[in-house]
Amino acid sequence: YQRRVHGGFQDLRAELEDSHANRERVLQKKHAISQLTDRVGHHVQQGERKDAEFLLRQAVECAVDALAITDQGHGDLRSLLATAMESIQSCALFQHFLATGNLQPKCSALVMAIDSNEYLGGVMDFLAELPRYALRRTALGDVRSVVLCRALTEAVQAQLVLFDFRNGPLRRRFDGVKYTLKRLEDILYEASLLNSAADPCEPMDTETLAAVNLEEFASMRAEIEAHDERRDAIIKRARDITKHSKHAIYSLHRCNREEADQRIAEAEKAADELLPLVELDPDLKSGSFAAAMEEYAEAVTWRHYLVTGQILPKRAMRDVSWAVYLGGLADFSGELGRYAIAKATKREVDEVAQCHAVMHQIYSEFLLLQHLPKGIHSKMVSVRENMKKLESVLYDLAMSSGRRLRPVASAALDEAPPKGAASDDERD
Repeated sequence: YQRRVHGGFQDLRAELEDSHANRERVLQKKHAISQLTDRVGHHVQQGERKDAEFLLRQAVECAVDALAITDQGHGDLRSLLATAMESIQSCALFQHFLATGNLQPKCSALVMAIDSNEYLGGVMDFLAELPRYALRRTALGDVRSVVLCRALTEAVQAQLVLFDFRNGPLRRRFDGVKYTLKRLEDILYEASLLNSAADPCEPMDTETLAAVNLEEFASMRAEIEAHDERRDAIIKRARDITKHSKHAIYSLHRCNREEADQRIAEAEKAADELLPLVELDPDLKSGSFAAAMEEYAEAVTWRHYLVTGQILPKRAMRDVSWAVYLGGLADFSGELGRYAIAKATKREVDEVAQCHAVMHQIYSEFLLLQHLPKGIHSKMVSVRENMKKLESVLYDLAMSSGRRLRPVASAALDEAPPKGAASDDERD
């Protein structure tokens, strides 16, 4: 009953350990950045710019170190730094505003790589801090600084309103910009009641307009729109991958292998069309694309098992991550369970026992993996339930037949023996 397959779980265990170690290093840097930027914000609000500048340089150094880790083949960890990068950007913008009264451009913002979403997030976080700064300046009789805060907020809002922000963090923060502007106008109005010299309706002059780089905002808007178009294209085409993969699994259960091969070929064609798009935007590999490729991984694993009695290794698949491969393998256990039930109705006890042995070893290998990718823990529950269901089926078969079942050796995820090495049967 032994069916040897190439699982590659030894390599996966080492890769997960390495990924977890680097993730912890990045999170440590992120925590340090958060502490430093909180202190920077406090010093900036208190007018202690030298202390703020010193701490900001330390935060930037931490970010550079963290980015070096993500650049060393761990690009999937880059998203962990998004909020930290926005915090640094917000502090840098505040410092620049206090020194010049202008909005620091993205092109000259920092010495490290920062994308448009992080820059815009930093801009909105910076604007949210202006009402607190305006209160303090008004209390000191500096109404002109509050007028400048309002003028800059109006100029930035005029550019941000041109963006088509999708639902997400930027959309929610953009909605808060209008409340920032309203609060600044209220402060100026209240100040005007006490000081007739203050003119809260002072129009934004040409110099303030020039403080916002219009060309740069237009460039970022075009970049985000292009990203959204790629995302929409991926979501739409990923549905085809899912649809064809599901049809392939359906056909395989009905022994229509020719139809399944055609469906899998269509799914692979769609995946090949999307790969260049996800290479341009690695963050688009998650979500719809990952879910579709997980369905594809399940389909090709199921087909390969039916044809060869082996489980398709990750290296034999198209460009899929370990998270996608493990998700597909976990879902494959459901198809294996359905197949075993069909065999049980025909009283093919040995085949049911083999399916249970394969499922048992899949679950055993999952249990040995530490620091599993997101979402795999919940799928492990499904694998366990499928395995328990087959145990009940085997019990019923044993009771109905009145004979013991022979134990089935589980070698479904063992590495293939070296070429020329004797098999278990040969050694016996």
